Amino acid sequence: MKKTAVILAILLIGFYSCKQEKETIKLKNNTVTFNGQIENFKGVYNTGKLTYFDGVSRIFEDRVFKIDSLGHFKFDINIVHPLLAAYFDLEGKYYGNFLIEPNTVYQVTVKNGTMEFNGETGEKTRQIRAFYNILHKKLGDKIKKEQQLHTKGLSIKVYIQFQKQLETEKLNVLKAYAEEQKLNKQVYIILESEIKLKTAHAVINYRYDYSKGFPIPRKTLPKDFYSNLYKNYPVKKIEDLASRNGIDYVANIYSILEKQGQTIKEQLQYIKNSNLLTKEEFEIMKQLLSGDRTAAIGRYNKLMKNKRKILHRLNCKYNVERIIKNTNVITEPIFKDVIIAQSIFNNYFKDLIQPSKEVWKQIENAITNTSILQYLKEKLSNKEFALQKSKKEENHAIAEKLNRKILKTVKKKYIDKYKGKVIYVDFYSTWCGPCRKEIPFAKQLHAKFKGKDIVFLNLCAKSKKQDWEKQIKQHNIQGENYLLSNREYDVLADYYKAYGFPAYILINQNGKVVEYNTLRPSSKKNLYNKLNKLLKKNRQ
Repeated sequence: MKKTAVILAILLIGFYSCKQEKETIKLKNNTVTFNGQIENFKGVYNTGKLTYFDGVSRIFEDRVFKIDSLGHFKFDINIVHPLLAAYFDLEGKYYGNFLIEPNTVYQVTVKNGTMEFNGETGEKTRQIRAFYNILHKKLGDKIKKEQQLHTKGLSIKVYIQFQKQLETEKLNVLKAYAEEQKLNKQVYIILESEIKLKTAHAVINYRYDYSKGFPIPRKTLPKDFYSNLYKNYPVKKIEDLASRNGIDYVANIYSILEKQGQTIKEQLQYIKNSNLLTKEEFEIMKQLLSGDRTAAIGRYNKLMKNKRKILHRLNCKYNVERIIKNTNVITEPIFKDVIIAQSIFNNYFKDLIQPSKEVWKQIENAITNTSILQYLKEKLSNKEFALQKSKKEENHAIAEKLNRKILKTVKKKYIDKYKGKVIYVDFYSTWCGPCRKEIPFAKQLHAKFKGKDIVFLNLCAKSKKQDWEKQIKQHNIQGENYLLSNREYDVLADYYKAYGFPAYILINQNGKVVEYNTLRPSSKKNLYNKLNKLLKKNRQ
Protein backbone atom coordinates (compact mmCIF):
# COMPACT_ATOMS: atom_id res chain seq x y z
CA MET A 1 0.00 0.00 0.00
CA LYS A 2 2.80 2.38 0.97
CA LYS A 3 4.62 1.48 -2.25
CA THR A 4 1.50 2.30 -4.31
CA ALA A 5 1.09 5.64 -2.52
CA VAL A 6 4.74 6.58 -3.23
CA ILE A 7 4.37 5.70 -6.93
CA LEU A 8 1.16 7.72 -7.13
CA ALA A 9 2.84 10.70 -5.47
CA ILE A 10 5.75 10.54 -7.93
CA LEU A 11 3.34 10.41 -10.87
CA LEU A 12 1.40 13.40 -9.54
CA ILE A 13 4.59 15.39 -9.02
CA GLY A 14 5.73 14.50 -12.51
CA PHE A 15 2.39 15.53 -13.98
CA TYR A 16 2.41 18.81 -12.06
CA SER A 17 5.98 19.58 -13.12
CA CYS A 18 5.10 18.86 -16.72
CA LYS A 19 2.12 21.22 -16.58
CA GLN A 20 4.28 23.90 -15.00
CA GLU A 21 6.89 23.51 -17.75
CA LYS A 22 4.20 23.68 -20.42
CA GLU A 23 2.87 26.98 -19.12
CA THR A 24 6.10 29.00 -18.99
CA ILE A 25 4.61 31.07 -21.79
CA LYS A 26 1.05 32.29 -21.29
CA LEU A 27 -0.61 34.22 -24.08
CA LYS A 28 -3.59 36.44 -23.40
CA ASN A 29 -5.19 38.76 -25.92
CA ASN A 30 -5.28 42.27 -24.41
CA THR A 31 -5.74 45.80 -25.67
CA VAL A 32 -3.01 48.40 -26.16
CA THR A 33 -4.11 52.02 -26.60
CA PHE A 34 -2.06 54.78 -28.24
CA ASN A 35 -2.93 58.40 -27.60
CA GLY A 36 -0.63 60.58 -29.69
CA GLN A 37 0.11 64.13 -30.74
CA ILE A 38 2.22 65.29 -33.72
CA GLU A 39 3.62 68.72 -32.97
CA ASN A 40 3.78 71.27 -35.80
CA PHE A 41 1.54 68.99 -37.86
CA LYS A 42 1.53 70.01 -41.54
CA GLY A 43 -1.63 68.15 -42.51
CA VAL A 44 -0.20 66.50 -45.65
CA TYR A 45 -0.92 63.00 -44.30
CA ASN A 46 -4.21 62.41 -42.55
CA THR A 47 -3.45 58.80 -41.64
CA GLY A 48 -0.58 56.94 -40.00
CA LYS A 49 0.29 53.26 -39.67
CA LEU A 50 1.56 50.97 -36.93
CA THR A 51 3.13 47.70 -38.08
CA TYR A 52 3.63 44.95 -35.50
CA PHE A 53 3.80 41.18 -35.17
CA ASP A 54 4.12 38.68 -32.34
CA GLY A 55 6.59 35.84 -31.86
CA VAL A 56 4.08 33.01 -32.08
CA SER A 57 2.45 33.91 -35.39
CA ARG A 58 5.01 36.26 -37.03
CA ILE A 59 2.06 37.58 -39.01
CA PHE A 60 2.52 41.25 -39.89
CA GLU A 61 -0.39 43.39 -38.73
CA ASP A 62 -0.89 46.90 -40.14
CA ARG A 63 -3.09 49.23 -38.12
CA VAL A 64 -3.95 52.27 -40.22
CA PHE A 65 -5.31 55.11 -38.09
CA LYS A 66 -6.68 58.60 -38.70
CA ILE A 67 -4.88 61.80 -37.74
CA ASP A 68 -7.11 64.82 -37.14
CA SER A 69 -6.42 68.35 -38.38
CA LEU A 70 -4.56 69.20 -35.16
CA GLY A 71 -2.20 66.22 -35.43
CA HIS A 72 -3.90 64.10 -32.78
CA PHE A 73 -4.49 60.36 -33.12
CA LYS A 74 -5.94 57.64 -30.92
CA PHE A 75 -6.38 53.95 -31.66
CA ASP A 76 -6.26 50.43 -30.16
CA ILE A 77 -4.55 47.17 -31.09
CA ASN A 78 -4.56 43.73 -29.49
CA ILE A 79 -1.37 41.85 -28.60
CA VAL A 80 -0.66 38.67 -26.63
CA HIS A 81 2.81 39.39 -25.21
CA PRO A 82 5.30 42.28 -24.78
CA LEU A 83 6.74 43.53 -28.08
CA LEU A 84 9.80 45.40 -29.26
CA ALA A 85 8.94 44.34 -32.81
CA ALA A 86 6.76 47.28 -33.87
CA TYR A 87 7.21 50.56 -35.68
CA PHE A 88 5.20 53.64 -36.62
CA ASP A 89 5.01 55.12 -40.12
CA LEU A 90 4.07 58.78 -39.67
CA GLU A 91 4.42 61.55 -42.28
CA GLY A 92 6.75 59.34 -44.33
CA LYS A 93 9.10 58.59 -41.41
CA TYR A 94 9.78 55.44 -39.38
CA TYR A 95 9.71 55.41 -35.57
CA GLY A 96 10.76 52.25 -33.76
CA ASN A 97 12.70 50.95 -30.76
CA PHE A 98 9.86 51.05 -28.22
CA LEU A 99 8.31 48.48 -25.90
CA ILE A 100 4.57 47.86 -25.83
CA GLU A 101 2.78 45.59 -23.37
CA PRO A 102 -0.75 44.17 -23.27
CA ASN A 103 -3.41 46.04 -21.29
CA THR A 104 -1.52 49.36 -21.35
CA VAL A 105 -2.26 52.93 -22.49
CA TYR A 106 0.62 54.91 -24.05
CA GLN A 107 0.88 58.70 -24.40
CA VAL A 108 3.20 59.57 -27.30
CA THR A 109 4.45 62.82 -28.76
CA VAL A 110 6.12 63.28 -32.14
CA LYS A 111 8.36 66.31 -32.41
CA ASN A 112 11.63 67.27 -34.10
CA GLY A 113 11.86 63.91 -35.89
CA THR A 114 11.56 61.80 -32.73
CA MET A 115 8.77 59.92 -30.99
CA GLU A 116 8.65 60.22 -27.22
CA PHE A 117 6.82 57.84 -24.90
CA ASN A 118 5.59 59.93 -22.00
CA GLY A 119 4.44 59.26 -18.46
CA GLU A 120 4.77 56.16 -16.31
CA THR A 121 3.89 53.68 -19.09
CA GLY A 122 6.68 55.09 -21.26
CA GLU A 123 9.37 54.54 -18.60
CA LYS A 124 10.45 51.12 -19.89
CA THR A 125 10.87 52.47 -23.42
CA ARG A 126 12.94 55.39 -22.10
CA GLN A 127 15.16 52.92 -20.19
CA ILE A 128 15.62 50.73 -23.31
CA ARG A 129 16.54 53.72 -25.48
CA ALA A 130 18.93 55.09 -22.86
CA PHE A 131 20.69 51.72 -22.67
CA TYR A 132 21.09 51.50 -26.45
CA ASN A 133 22.55 55.02 -26.51
CA ILE A 134 25.16 53.92 -23.96
CA LEU A 135 25.77 50.65 -25.81
CA HIS A 136 26.47 52.43 -29.09
CA LYS A 137 28.77 54.91 -27.40
CA LYS A 138 30.82 52.09 -25.92
CA LEU A 139 30.66 49.50 -28.71
CA GLY A 140 29.47 51.49 -31.74
CA ASP A 141 32.44 50.64 -33.98
CA LYS A 142 32.18 46.90 -33.26
CA ILE A 143 28.42 46.93 -33.81
CA LYS A 144 28.89 48.63 -37.21
CA LYS A 145 31.56 46.08 -38.10
CA GLU A 146 29.25 43.22 -37.15
CA GLN A 147 26.52 44.54 -39.47
CA GLN A 148 28.80 43.96 -42.47
CA LEU A 149 30.57 40.86 -41.16
CA HIS A 150 28.42 38.43 -43.17
CA THR A 151 29.75 39.93 -46.43
CA LYS A 152 33.45 39.44 -45.61
CA GLY A 153 33.81 35.76 -46.51
CA LEU A 154 35.10 34.79 -43.06
CA SER A 155 35.58 31.22 -41.88
CA ILE A 156 32.84 29.95 -39.58
CA LYS A 157 35.25 29.81 -36.65
CA VAL A 158 36.29 33.47 -36.99
CA TYR A 159 32.71 34.60 -37.70
CA ILE A 160 31.16 32.90 -34.67
CA GLN A 161 34.06 33.90 -32.42
CA PHE A 162 33.48 37.58 -33.27
CA GLN A 163 29.70 37.27 -32.70
CA LYS A 164 30.12 35.58 -29.30
CA GLN A 165 32.78 38.04 -28.18
CA LEU A 166 30.52 40.96 -29.10
CA GLU A 167 27.64 39.30 -27.26
CA THR A 168 29.79 38.98 -24.10
CA GLU A 169 30.82 42.64 -24.29
CA LYS A 170 27.21 43.76 -24.79
CA LEU A 171 26.07 41.70 -21.79
CA ASN A 172 28.84 43.22 -19.66
CA VAL A 173 27.70 46.72 -20.63
CA LEU A 174 24.10 45.73 -19.78
CA LYS A 175 25.07 44.33 -16.40
CA ALA A 176 27.08 47.41 -15.46
CA TYR A 177 24.36 49.76 -16.71
CA ALA A 178 21.63 47.86 -14.81
CA GLU A 179 23.54 48.08 -11.54
CA GLU A 180 24.25 51.76 -12.03
CA GLN A 181 20.78 52.84 -13.20
CA LYS A 182 18.59 50.37 -11.27
CA LEU A 183 17.09 49.04 -14.47
CA ASN A 184 13.58 47.61 -14.38
CA LYS A 185 13.80 43.82 -14.01
CA GLN A 186 11.63 43.05 -17.05
CA VAL A 187 13.58 45.54 -19.17
CA TYR A 188 16.79 43.79 -18.15
CA ILE A 189 15.40 40.37 -19.13
CA ILE A 190 14.16 41.67 -22.50
CA LEU A 191 17.48 43.37 -23.29
CA GLU A 192 19.47 40.32 -22.23
CA SER A 193 17.32 38.13 -24.46
CA GLU A 194 17.61 40.59 -27.37
CA ILE A 195 21.41 40.58 -27.14
CA LYS A 196 21.66 36.78 -27.03
CA LEU A 197 19.17 36.17 -29.81
CA LYS A 198 20.84 38.81 -31.98
CA THR A 199 23.87 36.52 -31.88
CA ALA A 200 21.70 33.48 -32.63
CA HIS A 201 20.11 35.25 -35.60
CA ALA A 202 23.50 36.30 -36.95
CA VAL A 203 24.92 32.78 -36.58
CA ILE A 204 21.98 31.04 -38.27
CA ASN A 205 22.36 33.38 -41.23
CA TYR A 206 25.88 32.05 -41.75
CA ARG A 207 24.23 29.22 -43.70
CA TYR A 208 24.27 31.72 -46.58
CA ASP A 209 27.39 33.14 -48.19
CA TYR A 210 26.91 36.88 -48.85
CA SER A 211 30.45 37.61 -50.06
CA LYS A 212 29.24 38.11 -53.66
CA GLY A 213 26.60 40.62 -52.60
CA PHE A 214 23.61 38.26 -52.47
CA PRO A 215 22.80 35.12 -50.44
CA ILE A 216 24.12 31.79 -51.76
CA PRO A 217 23.39 28.68 -49.64
CA ARG A 218 26.62 27.16 -48.33
CA LYS A 219 27.22 23.64 -49.58
CA THR A 220 28.75 22.48 -46.31
CA LEU A 221 28.40 23.39 -42.65
CA PRO A 222 29.84 21.66 -39.55
CA LYS A 223 27.73 18.62 -38.56
CA ASP A 224 26.93 20.16 -35.18
CA PHE A 225 26.19 23.64 -36.57
CA TYR A 226 22.43 23.54 -35.97
CA SER A 227 22.41 21.27 -32.91
CA ASN A 228 24.84 23.61 -31.10
CA LEU A 229 22.75 26.61 -32.08
CA TYR A 230 19.49 25.11 -30.80
CA LYS A 231 21.21 24.01 -27.59
CA ASN A 232 23.00 27.30 -26.87
CA TYR A 233 20.18 29.65 -27.89
CA PRO A 234 16.79 28.13 -26.98
CA VAL A 235 13.55 30.07 -26.62
CA LYS A 236 12.36 29.53 -23.04
CA LYS A 237 10.35 32.52 -21.88
CA ILE A 238 7.91 35.16 -23.06
CA GLU A 239 10.62 37.84 -23.24
CA ASP A 240 12.46 35.77 -25.88
CA LEU A 241 9.57 36.52 -28.24
CA ALA A 242 9.61 40.29 -27.72
CA SER A 243 12.32 41.35 -30.17
CA ARG A 244 12.55 41.16 -33.96
CA ASN A 245 15.78 39.17 -33.70
CA GLY A 246 14.15 36.52 -31.51
CA ILE A 247 11.09 36.26 -33.76
CA ASP A 248 13.16 36.06 -36.95
CA TYR A 249 15.52 33.53 -35.37
CA VAL A 250 12.56 31.19 -34.85
CA ALA A 251 11.35 31.88 -38.41
CA ASN A 252 14.75 30.87 -39.80
CA ILE A 253 14.60 27.62 -37.86
CA TYR A 254 11.16 26.61 -39.09
CA SER A 255 12.15 27.36 -42.70
CA ILE A 256 15.20 25.12 -42.24
CA LEU A 257 13.32 22.29 -40.56
CA GLU A 258 10.48 22.32 -43.10
CA LYS A 259 13.00 21.60 -45.86
CA GLN A 260 15.34 19.34 -43.88
CA GLY A 261 15.65 15.97 -45.58
CA GLN A 262 13.12 17.00 -48.24
CA THR A 263 13.56 15.35 -51.64
CA ILE A 264 11.70 15.63 -54.94
CA LYS A 265 11.02 11.90 -54.77
CA GLU A 266 9.37 12.26 -51.36
CA GLN A 267 7.26 15.24 -52.50
CA LEU A 268 6.06 13.39 -55.58
CA GLN A 269 5.19 10.31 -53.53
CA TYR A 270 3.23 12.50 -51.10
CA ILE A 271 1.26 14.04 -53.97
CA LYS A 272 0.66 10.62 -55.53
CA ASN A 273 -0.56 9.13 -52.24
CA SER A 274 -3.11 11.93 -51.89
CA ASN A 275 -4.99 10.63 -54.98
CA LEU A 276 -5.97 14.21 -55.80
CA LEU A 277 -4.52 14.36 -59.32
CA THR A 278 -5.12 12.53 -62.56
CA LYS A 279 -2.21 10.74 -64.20
CA GLU A 280 -1.68 13.61 -66.64
CA GLU A 281 -1.80 16.21 -63.83
CA PHE A 282 0.69 14.22 -61.80
CA GLU A 283 3.10 14.16 -64.77
CA ILE A 284 2.87 17.96 -64.98
CA MET A 285 3.75 18.26 -61.27
CA LYS A 286 6.63 15.85 -61.83
CA GLN A 287 7.99 18.12 -64.56
CA LEU A 288 7.59 21.23 -62.40
CA LEU A 289 9.27 19.76 -59.32
CA SER A 290 12.07 18.29 -61.42
CA GLY A 291 12.96 21.76 -62.68
CA ASP A 292 11.47 21.57 -66.19
CA ARG A 293 9.33 24.66 -65.61
CA THR A 294 9.44 25.96 -69.18
CA ALA A 295 7.84 22.79 -70.54
CA ALA A 296 5.34 22.38 -67.72
CA ILE A 297 4.14 25.86 -66.77
CA GLY A 298 1.83 26.30 -69.80
CA ARG A 299 0.20 22.91 -69.26
CA TYR A 300 -0.12 23.63 -65.53
CA ASN A 301 -1.97 26.91 -66.13
CA LYS A 302 -4.26 25.30 -68.71
CA LEU A 303 -5.12 21.98 -67.08
CA MET A 304 -4.74 22.60 -63.35
CA LYS A 305 -6.30 25.99 -62.78
CA ASN A 306 -9.04 24.44 -60.62
CA LYS A 307 -6.56 22.32 -58.67
CA ARG A 308 -4.40 25.18 -57.35
CA LYS A 309 -6.28 25.58 -54.07
CA ILE A 310 -6.27 21.83 -53.50
CA LEU A 311 -2.53 21.63 -54.18
CA HIS A 312 -1.91 24.61 -51.93
CA ARG A 313 -3.75 22.92 -49.06
CA LEU A 314 -1.81 19.72 -49.70
CA ASN A 315 1.48 21.64 -49.61
CA CYS A 316 0.47 23.27 -46.29
CA LYS A 317 -0.31 19.85 -44.83
CA TYR A 318 3.00 18.47 -46.11
CA ASN A 319 5.00 21.34 -44.60
CA VAL A 320 3.30 21.06 -41.21
CA GLU A 321 3.85 17.30 -41.06
CA ARG A 322 7.53 17.84 -41.87
CA ILE A 323 7.95 20.53 -39.20
CA ILE A 324 6.29 18.35 -36.57
CA LYS A 325 8.56 15.44 -37.49
CA ASN A 326 11.78 17.45 -37.71
CA THR A 327 11.37 19.43 -34.47
CA ASN A 328 12.32 16.28 -32.57
CA VAL A 329 15.83 17.77 -32.57
CA ILE A 330 14.55 20.60 -30.32
CA THR A 331 14.64 19.56 -26.66
CA GLU A 332 13.11 22.69 -25.08
CA PRO A 333 9.29 22.22 -25.22
CA ILE A 334 8.40 25.92 -25.57
CA PHE A 335 11.03 26.40 -28.28
CA LYS A 336 9.56 23.48 -30.20
CA ASP A 337 5.98 24.76 -29.80
CA VAL A 338 6.81 28.25 -31.08
CA ILE A 339 8.66 26.86 -34.14
CA ILE A 340 5.67 24.66 -35.01
CA ALA A 341 3.24 27.55 -34.42
CA GLN A 342 5.12 29.94 -36.73
CA SER A 343 5.17 27.28 -39.45
CA ILE A 344 1.41 26.71 -39.11
CA PHE A 345 0.68 30.44 -39.28
CA ASN A 346 2.94 30.84 -42.31
CA ASN A 347 1.27 27.98 -44.13
CA TYR A 348 -2.37 28.56 -43.17
CA PHE A 349 -3.14 31.97 -41.68
CA LYS A 350 -1.51 34.19 -44.28
CA ASP A 351 -3.96 32.83 -46.91
CA LEU A 352 -6.83 32.45 -44.40
CA ILE A 353 -6.98 28.68 -44.81
CA GLN A 354 -8.20 26.42 -42.03
CA PRO A 355 -6.38 23.15 -41.30
CA SER A 356 -8.37 19.98 -41.81
CA LYS A 357 -9.51 17.90 -38.83
CA GLU A 358 -6.69 15.47 -39.57
CA VAL A 359 -4.09 18.26 -39.45
CA TRP A 360 -5.62 19.74 -36.28
CA LYS A 361 -5.24 16.38 -34.59
CA GLN A 362 -1.54 16.31 -35.50
CA ILE A 363 -1.11 19.86 -34.22
CA GLU A 364 -2.85 19.09 -30.92
CA ASN A 365 -0.60 16.07 -30.38
CA ALA A 366 2.55 18.06 -31.21
CA ILE A 367 2.06 21.31 -29.22
CA THR A 368 2.33 20.94 -25.45
CA ASN A 369 1.65 24.54 -24.38
CA THR A 370 -2.11 24.94 -23.96
CA SER A 371 -1.87 28.73 -24.26
CA ILE A 372 -0.13 28.55 -27.66
CA LEU A 373 -2.55 25.87 -28.87
CA GLN A 374 -5.55 27.98 -27.84
CA TYR A 375 -4.06 31.02 -29.61
CA LEU A 376 -3.70 28.96 -32.78
CA LYS A 377 -7.32 27.83 -32.61
CA GLU A 378 -8.58 31.38 -32.06
CA LYS A 379 -6.54 32.84 -34.92
CA LEU A 380 -7.42 30.04 -37.33
CA SER A 381 -11.16 30.31 -36.72
CA ASN A 382 -13.88 31.55 -39.08
CA LYS A 383 -14.56 34.43 -36.69
CA GLU A 384 -10.92 35.61 -36.86
CA PHE A 385 -10.79 35.18 -40.64
CA ALA A 386 -13.88 37.38 -40.99
CA LEU A 387 -12.26 39.98 -38.70
CA GLN A 388 -9.03 39.92 -40.74
CA LYS A 389 -10.94 40.45 -43.98
CA SER A 390 -12.84 43.33 -42.39
CA LYS A 391 -9.59 44.90 -41.13
CA LYS A 392 -7.98 44.61 -44.55
CA GLU A 393 -10.98 46.22 -46.21
CA GLU A 394 -11.06 49.06 -43.66
CA ASN A 395 -7.30 49.68 -43.90
CA HIS A 396 -7.49 49.52 -47.69
CA ALA A 397 -10.32 52.06 -47.79
CA ILE A 398 -8.44 54.51 -45.54
CA ALA A 399 -5.16 54.00 -47.41
CA GLU A 400 -6.85 54.33 -50.81
CA LYS A 401 -8.36 57.68 -49.83
CA LEU A 402 -4.95 58.95 -48.73
CA ASN A 403 -3.20 57.44 -51.75
CA ARG A 404 -5.48 59.32 -54.15
CA LYS A 405 -4.56 62.51 -52.33
CA ILE A 406 -0.79 62.10 -52.59
CA LEU A 407 -0.45 59.97 -55.76
CA LYS A 408 -0.42 63.03 -57.99
CA THR A 409 2.48 64.55 -56.01
CA VAL A 410 4.50 61.31 -55.94
CA LYS A 411 3.98 60.61 -59.67
CA LYS A 412 5.03 64.14 -60.53
CA LYS A 413 8.17 63.76 -58.42
CA TYR A 414 9.36 60.44 -59.89
CA ILE A 415 7.46 59.50 -63.07
CA ASP A 416 5.75 62.33 -64.95
CA LYS A 417 8.89 64.39 -65.51
CA TYR A 418 10.16 61.69 -67.89
CA LYS A 419 7.05 61.81 -70.08
CA GLY A 420 7.99 61.77 -73.77
CA LYS A 421 10.36 58.85 -73.28
CA VAL A 422 9.90 55.15 -72.71
CA ILE A 423 10.24 54.46 -68.99
CA TYR A 424 11.47 51.10 -67.66
CA VAL A 425 10.77 51.11 -63.91
CA ASP A 426 12.62 48.81 -61.51
CA PHE A 427 11.19 48.52 -57.98
CA TYR A 428 13.86 46.87 -55.83
CA SER A 429 15.34 46.63 -52.33
CA THR A 430 18.97 46.44 -51.24
CA TRP A 431 18.43 43.22 -49.27
CA CYS A 432 16.62 41.40 -52.09
CA GLY A 433 18.72 38.51 -53.50
CA PRO A 434 16.85 38.21 -56.85
CA CYS A 435 17.20 42.00 -57.29
CA ARG A 436 20.98 41.74 -56.93
CA LYS A 437 21.14 38.92 -59.48
CA GLU A 438 19.57 41.25 -62.06
CA ILE A 439 22.27 43.94 -61.68
CA PRO A 440 24.75 42.52 -64.26
CA PHE A 441 21.92 42.10 -66.78
CA ALA A 442 20.68 45.63 -66.04
CA LYS A 443 24.14 46.97 -66.90
CA GLN A 444 23.99 45.16 -70.26
CA LEU A 445 20.51 46.58 -70.82
CA HIS A 446 21.66 50.14 -70.13
CA ALA A 447 24.63 49.76 -72.47
CA LYS A 448 22.39 48.33 -75.22
CA PHE A 449 20.05 51.35 -75.18
CA LYS A 450 22.54 54.10 -74.35
CA GLY A 451 21.66 57.36 -76.09
CA LYS A 452 18.10 56.27 -76.96
CA ASP A 453 14.84 57.81 -75.74
CA ILE A 454 14.45 55.48 -72.80
CA VAL A 455 14.76 56.14 -69.07
CA PHE A 456 15.85 53.42 -66.67
CA LEU A 457 14.15 54.42 -63.44
CA ASN A 458 15.49 52.56 -60.39
CA LEU A 459 13.18 53.00 -57.39
CA CYS A 460 14.63 51.53 -54.20
CA ALA A 461 12.27 50.89 -51.28
CA LYS A 462 12.18 49.43 -47.77
CA SER A 463 15.94 50.01 -47.48
CA LYS A 464 18.39 52.04 -45.42
CA LYS A 465 19.87 55.11 -47.09
CA GLN A 466 23.46 54.05 -46.42
CA ASP A 467 22.83 50.60 -47.93
CA TRP A 468 21.20 52.18 -51.00
CA GLU A 469 24.09 54.60 -51.54
CA LYS A 470 26.67 51.86 -51.01
CA GLN A 471 25.00 49.51 -53.49
CA ILE A 472 24.82 52.18 -56.21
CA LYS A 473 28.50 52.98 -55.73
CA GLN A 474 29.65 49.36 -55.36
CA HIS A 475 27.86 48.13 -58.49
CA ASN A 476 28.01 51.41 -60.45
CA ILE A 477 24.26 51.28 -61.04
CA GLN A 478 23.32 53.50 -63.98
CA GLY A 479 20.02 55.23 -64.72
CA GLU A 480 17.87 57.47 -62.54
CA ASN A 481 18.20 56.37 -58.91
CA TYR A 482 15.77 57.29 -56.13
CA LEU A 483 15.15 56.02 -52.60
CA LEU A 484 11.43 56.02 -51.82
CA SER A 485 9.92 56.66 -48.43
CA ASN A 486 7.60 53.90 -47.19
CA ARG A 487 4.49 55.90 -48.00
CA GLU A 488 5.77 56.81 -51.48
CA TYR A 489 6.48 53.15 -52.17
CA ASP A 490 3.06 52.04 -50.88
CA VAL A 491 1.33 54.53 -53.16
CA LEU A 492 3.36 53.76 -56.29
CA ALA A 493 3.42 49.99 -55.71
CA ASP A 494 -0.36 49.98 -55.37
CA TYR A 495 -0.87 52.14 -58.47
CA TYR A 496 1.57 50.17 -60.64
CA LYS A 497 0.64 46.75 -59.19
CA ALA A 498 4.25 46.18 -58.15
CA TYR A 499 3.85 43.33 -55.69
CA GLY A 500 7.16 42.27 -54.13
CA PHE A 501 10.76 42.74 -55.24
CA PRO A 502 11.95 43.00 -57.92
CA ALA A 503 9.04 44.34 -59.96
CA TYR A 504 9.38 45.88 -63.41
CA ILE A 505 6.89 48.22 -65.10
CA LEU A 506 6.98 49.44 -68.71
CA ILE A 507 5.51 52.88 -69.49
CA ASN A 508 5.24 54.37 -72.99
CA GLN A 509 6.07 57.89 -74.15
CA ASN A 510 2.55 59.12 -73.31
CA GLY A 511 2.87 58.03 -69.70
CA LYS A 512 0.57 55.02 -70.15
CA VAL A 513 1.49 51.66 -68.63
CA VAL A 514 2.20 49.23 -71.44
CA GLU A 515 2.84 46.25 -69.19
CA TYR A 516 2.66 45.62 -65.46
CA ASN A 517 5.13 43.03 -64.20
CA THR A 518 7.09 43.22 -67.45
CA LEU A 519 10.21 41.23 -68.35
CA ARG A 520 13.32 41.37 -66.19
CA PRO A 521 16.72 42.50 -67.54
CA SER A 522 17.85 38.85 -67.50
CA SER A 523 15.25 38.16 -70.22
CA LYS A 524 17.71 39.95 -72.51
CA LYS A 525 16.64 39.47 -76.16
CA ASN A 526 12.90 39.24 -75.41
CA LEU A 527 13.05 42.47 -73.40
CA TYR A 528 15.28 44.19 -75.98
CA ASN A 529 12.72 43.40 -78.71
CA LYS A 530 9.88 44.75 -76.58
CA LEU A 531 11.72 48.03 -75.91
CA ASN A 532 12.77 48.45 -79.54
CA LYS A 533 9.15 48.04 -80.67
CA LEU A 534 8.07 50.84 -78.34
CA LEU A 535 10.88 53.13 -79.51
CA LYS A 536 10.10 52.37 -83.16
CA LYS A 537 6.41 53.09 -82.60
CA ASN A 538 7.26 56.54 -81.26
CA ARG A 539 9.33 57.39 -84.35
CA GLN A 540 6.54 56.50 -86.78
